[in-house]
Amino acid sequence: MSEQNTNLTVAQLTEAITALDPKAVTKGLKKADLVALYDQLVAAEAKPAKAQGKKAAAPKEQEPGPTTLVEALTSKAAILVKIRANGTVRSLPYLAPGSKERTTAVDVDTRRQAGETVEAIAEAMNVSVATVRRCVTGLALAHEVESGKHDAAWKKGEKNVVVHRVTAKGAAA
Repeated sequence: MSEQNTNLTVAQLTEAITALDPKAVTKGLKKADLVALYDQLVAAEAKPAKAQGKKAAAPKEQEPGPTTLVEALTSKAAILVKIRANGTVRSLPYLAPGSKERTTAVDVDTRRQAGETVEAIAEAMNVSVATVRRCVTGLALAHEVESGKHDAAWKKGEKNVVVHRVTAKGAAA
């Protein structure tokens, strides 16, 4: 406790504490407690002044974002979408190499190439016919993406990558 601060009146200490910290609660405190609080606040004010002499911490380097469409899709920084004729957006899956979904799609595609029907594959896998078709189209889309066909549709930092835009078949009569 600073002897200099003990010479201040309770009103002066309260005023000084409020000036340093407007949220500080001083009501009902004894003079000794006010002096201790004032000393703490003064010490806290002095610490940032000492810290200013130190070198500023180096800013954190931003992690570089994905540089290719495949990286962006694999890291979920981007998604493939198609825009329907009525303007609604439908997301399309990207079957990343090594993923469970990709392995399943490759198995389905191999069976299709061997001549099995979609219905037979669906029954053997205990899934719907639509699921088997989605595996085939999803794998085809993944091959298109990996070949670079849709690279021009992606701009770094952009979330949606439009890979298909459905147009109306004709004007309504």
